[in-house]
Parts: sequence; structure tokens; C-alpha cells
Amino acid sequence: ESKLLWVTARIEMTGMEIDVVSMLAYQEALLKQGSTGKEYKDIERYINLADGGDYRVRDEIQQVATKTGRFDRELHRVKNSGPMRSFFIAPAGYKLISADYSAFEVRIIAGLADEQNLIDIFESGKDIYEEVARVIFNGFSLKPSELRAIAKIIVVGINNGMTQYSIHEILIKNGLIVSLQDVQGFVNTYMGSFPDLFKWRDKTVRESRNNGYVTTRMGRRMVVTNSTTDNSIINFPVQGTGSDGFKFALLMLDAKLRDMDARIVHILHDEIIVEANEEIADKVEGIVRDCMEGAFVEMKLGVSMLVEPDIKCAWG
Repeated sequence: ESKLLWVTARIEMTGMEIDVVSMLAYQEALLKQGSTGKEYKDIERYINLADGGDYRVRDEIQQVATKTGRFDRELHRVKNSGPMRSFFIAPAGYKLISADYSAFEVRIIAGLADEQNLIDIFESGKDIYEEVARVIFNGFSLKPSELRAIAKIIVVGINNGMTQYSIHEILIKNGLIVSLQDVQGFVNTYMGSFPDLFKWRDKTVRESRNNGYVTTRMGRRMVVTNSTTDNSIINFPVQGTGSDGFKFALLMLDAKLRDMDARIVHILHDEIIVEANEEIADKVEGIVRDCMEGAFVEMKLGVSMLVEPDIKCAWG
């Protein structure tokens, strides 16, 4: 964290360029529609943050905003849906390289639990949710895309300690009509297919309560008391290890870019955005991938990370 202070400071000082003209035009359109809610006010906020005369939004980054070590900043709240992110742009002569991790927390929990059945799926290069769907929905008649969507909700839900009731409720809200009995069957099949994952969960809860704390792979620690829930104990090493690896990747990437016409301009959960001279964008894309994937190799997590950067002109 001490080393990362300087990386965080550089990101704050660099800022991210916005298309002020388009942003103001969109704000005017919202006003004509009588919509002066969150988006309208957000535009005012972003323009006020771009007060350096160079149309770059600069906000304050909270480096340890949560117990798991995750960042927080104003730009985390830029809406994903709609056009807002398209107003955050690369300057003339530059490109943005946007990169995030594929199935981030599922890979982490597979590595922490040494769940070889999950790890084998990742190492084969197959889509984890399609493979889980193939395992747990044998003979279930729905479209492949619907089965994959159900599998993803089940995998993410179970990994976050959700019950079959909560998972069923989310499926229904997403228009995926399955019975509670079916969901229970899916969950049981998932648990039987990846037993080491659930052994790790039980062991982590038991040992953490005995020790009075739970740690990430790199040693970030959370105190465990009688009021700490089992879900919190399980989630902490997963999300905290993700934060540790992400921050390690930032340190590596910042060092690699130091002598290049490229810089980190945004960080969002498990996503990094770099602004690079368009003549070296392809090279920087490879560096971003190597650093983000390599950080977890250095941590000896036991499962490979997959990062597929995208070169583009705007964030959205």
C-alpha cells in the first residue's frame, strides 16, 4: 500500500479527458426531456472536476476504501448504461487501452480452494459458465444462452454465499423461469461437481473462527468476531486477494510505463484503463495484459488469469 501511494497520486494528477461539448449537449437534451436527476447532476460534477483548463476530470482516490482493500473514487459511479462513459475519451493522437479480468472472482476462489476441476476448465480455455451449465443442466431444455446465464448466476451466487432461495429470486427477476426445486437440484449438482471448493469454504470458516482472523493470499487480514458472518469470512479472502493482485498489477504496470508515452488514467474494480500514444498502443496493450496476468503468477495463486485488452477511442 505504501508503494502504491505514488501510483495512486499519479492517476489522480493525470485525470481523464472528457468531451465537454458532447457532454453538455447530452445534458441539454436531458433538460428538454425534463430529466434533471442523477445523470444531469453527474455531468455538472464531472465538468466541475475538470477545472484544470485541459478538460481532464481529476478526482480523489480512496486507496483503502473497504476492508478488502478495494479502491473508491468518484469516477466509479459513472453510469455503465447509456452514453455517459462515451464522453470519457482519448486525446487527439492517443488511444485508450481498457482491460479487465475474465471471471475474476471465480478464478480466485478456484485457486484459493485448489479446486482442480474448476482450474482444469480455466486452463482448457473453455467458457467457465458454459462448462458449468453443461455439467449441471444435463437434459434441461432451455436455450444454451439461457442455461449459461443461469449457470453464471448460480456460480457467482454460491461463491458469494447466497442460498438457493436468493438465487431463485434473482433468476426470476432476470426472466429465467425455473422452479425452486430445480435451483436446489442445480446447486446440489454444482456442489458435487466441485467438492474441494466447498471443503475450502468450510475449512476457512472453521480455522478463521479458531484463529480470530482471516487473511488473503498476501496477508491482508480481517479480524473475525462472534458477529462476523460466515459469508464475510468466505468473501474476504476472495475479494481481498483480488484487490491485492490488482494493486500488484498496478505497481508492475506503472513501472513498465514510466519511460513511455503512456499512463494509467482510470481504475475500476478489476479494470485498468491506460492512455497511450496511438503509435505504441499495440505495444502498450501487450504490456497491460502481461502485467495484469503476471501479477497473479507472482502471487502463486495456482490458476491463470485471463485479460483481453481492448484498444478504443472512448471508455464507453
